[in-house]
Amino acid sequence: MEIVNSAKEIQEYLQNTRRELHENPEISNKESKTSEIILRELEKFGNFNIRKNVNGNGIIAELIGAKEGKTIALRADMDALQIEEETGVSFESKNKGVMHACGHDNHMTMVLGAAYLLSKRKDELSGKVRFIFQPAEELSPNGGAKGMIKEGALDGVDAIFSMHVWPDLPLGKVGIKEGPLMAASDHFTVTIKGKPSHAAKPNEGIDALVTGAQYVTAVQTIVSRN
Repeated sequence: MEIVNSAKEIQEYLQNTRRELHENPEISNKESKTSEIILRELEKFGNFNIRKNVNGNGIIAELIGAKEGKTIALRADMDALQIEEETGVSFESKNKGVMHACGHDNHMTMVLGAAYLLSKRKDELSGKVRFIFQPAEELSPNGGAKGMIKEGALDGVDAIFSMHVWPDLPLGKVGIKEGPLMAASDHFTVTIKGKPSHAAKPNEGIDALVTGAQYVTAVQTIVSRN
């Protein structure tokens, strides 16, 4: 329970950090202020080997324990969504049309909290802990992960962990499962070729607009029917 109690002791700090991140949301590949906040906090903690500007605004901070061991990574995403915040909270977004509506402000705060707690226990650690702050997670289908991996974010890592906040779970509960979890997204293009005709002779043409509307309606049922 020692580390749990230590976490409770920094609850106010974590709350304030999360709110600062929430106030300053930035879209994919524009996370410069977000990166500054994270770097500022990591430098306060000390004990880290820090790489910044990884694949843009990404950050990698490594904590080396006093003993030999494996390398474990903890990862958080950084970017926000193009949504206008209308919550009315005191720490509402200062950036018009941008909001942390997907919880990335929470994710960054959790990894910063872990970094703080583990940095105070460096002498007890076996191996290394790598803290990865990834930009452009929302930039489907090719977000910031590939670029960070290409720049060595996972080199030598034995296992990596991440966590996503989820409002459907009661406070204090953690949901886990074997295999893939959450949704994946991809982009594709569909071309519908129409054929013009006189309004008096619609049978001689192909109405691409009506065809497209029917297509959207039909495709939407694929997942729900399978």
